[in-house]
This record gives sequence, structure tokens and C-alpha cells, in this order.
Amino acid sequence: MVLQDSEGREVVIDGVLYVPGLKTNLLSLGQLLQKGFLMEMKENGLNVYDQSKRLVVHADLSENRTFRIAMNTRKHQCLATAVNKDEWIWHNRFGHLNFQHLSTLSAKEMVNGLPPIKIPEEVCRECIQCKQTRPKFKEFVPTKATEKLGVVYSDVCGPMQEETPSGNRYILTFIDDLTRKMWIYLIKRKSEVLSVFKRFKNMVERQSGSSIKVLRSDGGGEYTATEFREFCEKEGIVHEFTPPYTP
Repeated sequence: MVLQDSEGREVVIDGVLYVPGLKTNLLSLGQLLQKGFLMEMKENGLNVYDQSKRLVVHADLSENRTFRIAMNTRKHQCLATAVNKDEWIWHNRFGHLNFQHLSTLSAKEMVNGLPPIKIPEEVCRECIQCKQTRPKFKEFVPTKATEKLGVVYSDVCGPMQEETPSGNRYILTFIDDLTRKMWIYLIKRKSEVLSVFKRFKNMVERQSGSSIKVLRSDGGGEYTATEFREFCEKEGIVHEFTPPYTP
């Protein structure tokens, strides 16, 4: 972009963006600084100097705390590049159908107007990101615990968009690995996890006559806090962490 001030001097600013719906040209001081221009602000005014320290812009501070510059633009140019490859056009039209199937559709003339498809060497980035898979989890996972409270799973869900009448926005769960029994607690904040775990531990150990041996969680901050770790060490509980978002 080429700017021209009232005295006829021209300043070239490259790497600008063209926005069709924008009615006013905007200049970013940060980008001007990266392009080698110098800025000086004093007495409610802005001076912009080029690389040779020549004054190219002067603007006074307006009421809305911006600097309005009266300059004319010249030699408008908007450059664009386009790649015309039929295989990629049809790949997008068919919702990222793989090129081998596109080639089969073309060879068997199953689609009117579909030209011969040449399988490219390039790989579609969107297909890699959206179509990658992982092996499915086992439908039935054998229970590893041999006694009640041998292994207890815990997780926190939230915050919920709507809180309960008591102001709770999180759900804290405990699941016994052997019996698959679940306990659910409603809490207001994650910092309550340790206090609730202490209450849960006292209750289930008194009622079952067993003690919690292993606690498994996803390693969230509420479980990795120093106070939580010290409590598990004091009570002889082995705290194990599992990858998040996995069974």
C-alpha cells in the first residue's frame, strides 16, 4: 500500500490485508514498529518516522483516544494465488473422500462430469486431523481388585452451566472397583475435594470394615495438591493417576 500525505510525499507499507467491508483504513503501531518505523508520542500527538528518520505521519489525539491520519492511498493492488487441481476440488466437493475412491468413481463413470483423478503425493491435513482413529477400548475390563475398597476411582465433573439451589456446580464421584458401587457428592468448588474424600473414607471404611488401598484419579490439580498427597501418604493410600478422558 502506498500512502501520500498533503505535501505529496509517498510512503510504502507492504504486507497489508485487504478487507472488502472495511470502510476505514487501520494502521497498527505494533506492525509499523516491526516493519522498521519509529513512533514518538508527546503533547497529545503522534509522529511516525521511516527508516531514514524522515517524518511521514503526524496525527493529533482524538476524543476517542485514537490517532486519525489524513492521508490518501495510491496504487491499490490486491494479489491472490489460486491452484487449479481437479483432484483437490473434487476431494473437497465429496467431503474429503479419499482419492482412491474418487479415482474409482471416475474410472467407472459413476459420476457425471467427474474428470480422471490423479492420486496426489501430498496428504490432506484435514483428513489426517479428523480421520485418525485409535483402537477401541475393551468392552469388558476384568476387575483387578480382590477386596472391597481395594481400588477406588475418583473424578470431578464440572463446572456445570447451571448451579443447584445450594450453589453447587461440580460433581465428585467415587467408584469401588470390586463392587462397582458409586458414591456421588455435589460440591461448590474443586478445593472441597480433599475434605469430601476424608468424609467418604471415614464412612466407607467404618461401614465395610475394610480400608482404601489404592485411589485412582486423572491427575487433576485438585488431586495433585500437596495437602492431598500428604494425606494419602499419611493414611497409607497408594495414589495412582490414569490418562484423562479414558475409561
